[in-house]
Amino acid sequence: MSARADVQPFSADQLDALRELANVGVGRAADAFADLLNIPVVLTVPDVRLVEAGAFVRQIIREAGPENEVTAVRQSFTDDIEGEAIVVYYLGDHASLETLVEWVAENGPGSVEAKQELLLEMGNIIVGASIGGFAEQLGLEVSYTPPSIMAYRSRSGSVLERSALPWTYALVTKVLLYVQDKEFGCYLLAFFPEQTINKLRSGIDALLGTA
Repeated sequence: MSARADVQPFSADQLDALRELANVGVGRAADAFADLLNIPVVLTVPDVRLVEAGAFVRQIIREAGPENEVTAVRQSFTDDIEGEAIVVYYLGDHASLETLVEWVAENGPGSVEAKQELLLEMGNIIVGASIGGFAEQLGLEVSYTPPSIMAYRSRSGSVLERSALPWTYALVTKVLLYVQDKEFGCYLLAFFPEQTINKLRSGIDALLGTA
């Protein structure tokens, strides 16, 4: 179910609240990453924006380069809030999280299957921390399907075709993390139908005391 084109943007106060909620989730994700990778991990305060999905997808393709490779993990969620999340690992102005996987794999299993499993687990952590963080703090229930590899080292222009994404709006979180002074990053695109966006808005307004 796609979001209608008349969704109102979040106010500055609502976006600030979303970032605060996301920041709590990011703290949990940092701990989970550290346990998963067995190395200290620091995550930055996330940048959260509600954007028109097609325009942002085009931006990612420009940043990644339409002929360059990206890896993407896809995961759906449902219950009080519903939608679909896509974690995009790509090389932009920082190293991709996939590069981190390559680095970690030097000291562990190096097969494609092992790397994909690690990418799936990292994607699952990011989605759970972000979407689950929003839901938990707003008193909403959410459940997830297992994550799947949407694309593995595929051309960004083909992976992120707008026609393949049946959503109008996306709540975008840019995730950066630091491991031993190295910077890695990815994008989390959370696609929501209109009713979920409105539930998030109502929950934030209640939190702010403006409902």
